[in-house]
Amino acid sequence: MKAFSTMIRAVSTAQTQQRINTFSNVLRQYIASSVNTTAVSSATRSGFARAAGGVALASPSLLLFPYDDEASEQQAPLDLSPKSVLSASAPSILSANSLKDSFDAFLQAIEPIITDTRFSLGVSMIPHPAKVAKGGEDAYFVSNDGRCIGVADGVGGWGDIGVDPALYSRALMEGAKISADNTGNSAHRDPMELMQDGYIYSQCVQGSSTACVIVIDGMKLYAANLGDSGLMVIRGQDIIYRTKEQQHSFNFPYQIGTGSADKPEHAVRIVVDIQPNDLVIVGSDGLWDNLYDSDIFEIIESCNCSDVTGIAQAIAKHAEMVAGDKDIISPFSKSARSNGYPFASGGKLDDITVLVGRIVLNAVAGNMA
Repeated sequence: MKAFSTMIRAVSTAQTQQRINTFSNVLRQYIASSVNTTAVSSATRSGFARAAGGVALASPSLLLFPYDDEASEQQAPLDLSPKSVLSASAPSILSANSLKDSFDAFLQAIEPIITDTRFSLGVSMIPHPAKVAKGGEDAYFVSNDGRCIGVADGVGGWGDIGVDPALYSRALMEGAKISADNTGNSAHRDPMELMQDGYIYSQCVQGSSTACVIVIDGMKLYAANLGDSGLMVIRGQDIIYRTKEQQHSFNFPYQIGTGSADKPEHAVRIVVDIQPNDLVIVGSDGLWDNLYDSDIFEIIESCNCSDVTGIAQAIAKHAEMVAGDKDIISPFSKSARSNGYPFASGGKLDDITVLVGRIVLNAVAGNMA
């Protein structure tokens, strides 16, 4: 694949490096999962044929070999017709001119696949020990097409006056899901608008909540985050993006709902470039108050990385363990110390909701199902 990427870089002048890297990534996934032309629509197959004479995905091994400029110049252009390529018994070197002529058309043909992304999602919810009977006060949603997700954390203070905080967070997420599913693939879905629709939907319910709503559209992640729920995007060993909590003061997060001056438009808008296989970690403050980023990395490395449900459960379990430790210096107690509570220690008992979404290509995921 390294040789293939080098060859592409040498002969392509019209495409950006990002698209080349994405294309190489996609092709690697197709090869690894034994994808062939029968896994895609006939319209897409004909596009591949037009673009590169059938080389595209029918026989990707034809492209995976060292590229020799001198040999290419001495060699006549190959017959890249579908019949010739599909009957080839051994790899041959493609000339630079042949590849250059077909590369832009090839990218155009494969564009619907390399931008058709969704979440492969795992979820784990662990209620506060005192709220197990009712399932806690967090809520989340996942759209039917797997491209929109969200988490909400009902503000526990409402319980002091006899109002169940779970009712509001659940209504908020229900409204956001209805909006996401009604919009479907007909238009780009704005996460702030989904939050706004959930806010309107839940106005008849007393309470308030933090919220984080995420939409993936092609190779972009769009999010609206309000309060101290949040998200993190991981690529390999790197954190590509990490939200910062919104608080009016220590332990007083932004929140939408009854009597609050905060509104959905006060959420932070987020746009992140994504790639297949990126991990998106979404959680209520029960996650972020108890685990450092380094903790999350260690947990992911110890898991079977193809199992997003297992990763979500492992992260939530570790957060639960820290929450019950009275001596540890957690992110919450560290923040408390920096806000005038010098002897604070221990984790924070709370509802813990963790969503782990792997960015996948629909065609690849469908073939591996």
